[in-house]
Amino acid sequence: MNYSIRKKSYFLLGLLLSFSFCAFAQKNEIKGRIVEKSEDALNPVGYVNMALLKTDSMFVTGTTSDENGNFNLKGVESGNYILSASFLGYEKVHVELNNLSESIDLGDIRLAPTSISLNEVTVSAAHYVNQIDRKIIFPDKNQIKKSTDGVDLLRNLLLSGIEIDRANNSITGARGGIAEIRINGAKASQKEIMAIHPKDVIRIEYHDEPSLRYEGSEVVIDYILRRRENGGSVFAYGQKGMPGDKTDGYGVAKMNYKKSEFSVLGGIGHYDYDDNYRTNREVFNYQDGHTLTRLEDGLPERRKNDVVTAQFGYSFLEPDKYHFLINLGMNLYDQANNSKSLLYQEENRDNGVVMTDYNSFEATQPYVNIYYQCHLKNKQTVVLDVIGDYYEPQNHRNYMEKRNENLLTDIVTNINGCRYWMAGEGFYEKIFDAGRFNIGVKHNQIYQNNIYSGTNFYKTDMNQSTTYFYAEWMGRIKKFSYGAGIGGTQVHIKQADYLSDNLNFTPTIRLGYQFNDNFQVRYNGRVAVQPPTTGEMNEIDLAIDSLQIRRGNPLLRPTPHFNNMLTISYDKKPISANLQIVDNYYTRPVMESIFEEEGTFVHMMENHKGLHQVTATAYAKASILNLNVYVRGGLNRMKSWGERYNHTMNNWFINGGIDYTWKKWNPFWDIGTRRNRLSGETISYSGQSTTAGLRYKLKGFSASAYYKHVIGWDSGRENLNRYASANIRNYSPDSRNMLLIDFVWNFQFGKKYNGNQKKINNSDSDSGIMEISR
Repeated sequence: MNYSIRKKSYFLLGLLLSFSFCAFAQKNEIKGRIVEKSEDALNPVGYVNMALLKTDSMFVTGTTSDENGNFNLKGVESGNYILSASFLGYEKVHVELNNLSESIDLGDIRLAPTSISLNEVTVSAAHYVNQIDRKIIFPDKNQIKKSTDGVDLLRNLLLSGIEIDRANNSITGARGGIAEIRINGAKASQKEIMAIHPKDVIRIEYHDEPSLRYEGSEVVIDYILRRRENGGSVFAYGQKGMPGDKTDGYGVAKMNYKKSEFSVLGGIGHYDYDDNYRTNREVFNYQDGHTLTRLEDGLPERRKNDVVTAQFGYSFLEPDKYHFLINLGMNLYDQANNSKSLLYQEENRDNGVVMTDYNSFEATQPYVNIYYQCHLKNKQTVVLDVIGDYYEPQNHRNYMEKRNENLLTDIVTNINGCRYWMAGEGFYEKIFDAGRFNIGVKHNQIYQNNIYSGTNFYKTDMNQSTTYFYAEWMGRIKKFSYGAGIGGTQVHIKQADYLSDNLNFTPTIRLGYQFNDNFQVRYNGRVAVQPPTTGEMNEIDLAIDSLQIRRGNPLLRPTPHFNNMLTISYDKKPISANLQIVDNYYTRPVMESIFEEEGTFVHMMENHKGLHQVTATAYAKASILNLNVYVRGGLNRMKSWGERYNHTMNNWFINGGIDYTWKKWNPFWDIGTRRNRLSGETISYSGQSTTAGLRYKLKGFSASAYYKHVIGWDSGRENLNRYASANIRNYSPDSRNMLLIDFVWNFQFGKKYNGNQKKINNSDSDSGIMEISR
C-alpha cells in the first residue's frame, strides 16, 4: 500500500471515528408536563422549578414549567440523571433517568399538595417571575399565614400599581383607574375575591401594563387557584360602622361534585347618615355685565344607600378540554341623597331662601352570563362569552326654593327607563416557544328608552353599538421583550334623526429589557378610544335649579386616547422600588361647557380640543420579618384645552402605611393625602384620611377594630368657568370620624375546586340616564 492510499485510509478512519463520537455524545431532549394529583382529574401546575442533576446531586441544567405545566430540557448529553420537580405547597418529586441515550417524553409527572410544604418550606429563590406581559407572584408562607381572605392577601403583597381602602375593601389602580380583578382568568367581584382562601392561591398574575385583551383597565390582578373536585367552602363577612348606620355583610358558599361546581352568593350593603351637608360659593357673570354671587350654607340632611346582590352559578369542567359556565344574578338598588341649605346673595344674607333638593333612586338589574372555553392541541385556546342584563331605573328629584313659606321655585323630575344591554366576546390564543399571539373581538349593544316627566316631558330612544377588535403578538429574545398589536373600534350611535358612525384604529407597542432577575425597564405605548355614554347624549334639557339647566348633546363623538408609559422597577427581597412616568393625551375629549342662554346658564358636554395628563409616581416597600412598610408619592399635572378656556393643575400627593404581625395580632396604620383630578373646567377633590387599627387572626377567622378619620372635608369639586363658577365642599361628620368593626370567617370542608381559567368577561356600568342632581 503506497503512501497516498494509506493517507486516504487514515482520513476515512478518522472521519468514521468522529461520527461515532458525535453519535455517542448526541444531545437529547427531556420533556413532560407537571400536573396536580387529584381523585378524578389531572390539573396542570405552572411555574414549577425543574432541576436536572447528576446521580451525585451535581446540578446540570434547569428550567421552569410554563403556565400549562409543560417543560422542555434540550441539549442533554447521554448518561444517568435525576430530574427534580419542586413547588411551594407540593411535595418534591424525583424522577430517575438511567442510561438516557435518546430524547424522552415523560408524560404527566404528578405533584401531591401538602400542608407540610406550606408550613415548613422556606423559599430562597425569587418569589416572582417576569414574563412578557405580566409578573407572576408566588405568595410566601408568611404572607399566606397572616392573610384571612383574598383581599387581605393582596394587601400583604404591597403591589405598586394598586390601592386598597380598608374601610370598604375596594381595589383601584394607583393612578385612579380601573383595577380589574379575576379568578382563574374570569373577571370577579369584590365579594368573590374576599371569599378566596389564601392557601388555595397557587400564584397571582399581575398585569401593570395590560395587553389589548384588557382594554380600559389600568391594572389586572388574576388569582390562579387550585382546582379540586369534592368538598366545598363557606365564607362570611360582616362590618359595622359607628356612629351612623353603616352595615355591610355577605356570604359565599360553594359545593363541588366530580366535575361540577355549584355556588351561591348573597349580600347586602347599607349606610344611612342624617348629618350630611355641603357648602358652595357660586359666581354668575351675565352677558349684560352684572354679577351675582350666591352662597350656600348647608343644613344636616339624609344620605342612604342600600344594595342587595344575589347570584347562582354553575360550572362544568373537563380539564384541558372544555369549560362551561353559567351565572344568573340580580342586583337591587335603593338610594336617597338629600340636601338642604340656606341660599343667599353674598351682600344680602337676610334675603335668602331655603333650598331643598330631594333625590331618590331605585333600580333592578337581572343578568345572565354564559361562557364556553375550549382547549385545542398545540397550546391553543378558543373562548366565547355572552352576557346580558335588563336595567330598569326609577329616579325622582324634587328641587324647591322657599322664602317665608312662599314657594319660589319648584322643579320636579321623574325618570322611568329601561335598557337592554348585551355583549358578546371571543378570542383565540396561541402560545409559541418565542411568545404568544392573541386575536379577539368584542361587541356591545345597548337599546335605551327613557321617559322624563314632571316639570318637562321628554321621551328618548337610543341604539348604540361598539365593536372592538384586535390582534397582538408578544415575544422575548433573551433579556429583551417586545410586543406589537393593532386594534380598531367602531362606534355606531342612532338617536331620533341623529346617526353617527366612527372607526378608529388603535396600535400598541411594548418594549422591555431585563438587566437581571431584579432590575428591569419597560416602555408601553398605545392608542385607545373612549365612546361617550348614552346618558350624556340624551337630547333633552333638565333644570338644575332656578338659574341653571343641564342639556344633553347627541352630537358627541368618541375620544381617541394616546398613552405612553415608562416603568423602572427593582425587586429583591426584602426591598422593592418602582418609578413610573405616564403621559396621557386625549384629543377631542368629552368635557363640560357652560354658557349663558337667555338669562339661564347651560351645562352641556361637548368635544373639546384636548386634555393632557402627566403623572410621575415613585413607590417603595420593605418587608422585613413581620414588618411591612410602604410609601407612594408623586406629581399629577393636568392641562385641559376647551373651545373657550385653558386650565392647568399641579397636584403633589403621598400616601403610605405600616403594619406589624405579632403572633395572632396585627396593628396597622395608613395615611393618604388628596388626589385631585382636572377634567374640562372642573377639579375633583378626593378625601384626605388616616386609618389606625388592630386585627386578631385565628386560622380562618379574623376580627378587626379600626378608626378612620377624614381630615377636613370629605370630598369636593371646583368649577373654574368664567360664566358660572362654583366651589363645593361635602361634609359628613358621622363618616368622617368612624369606628369600624368587622369579621371574616373563611371555612373549608373536604377539598375545594375553583372553576377553570375563564379568559374574558364583560361588565356593564353605563346607566344610560342623564345626571339630574345639582
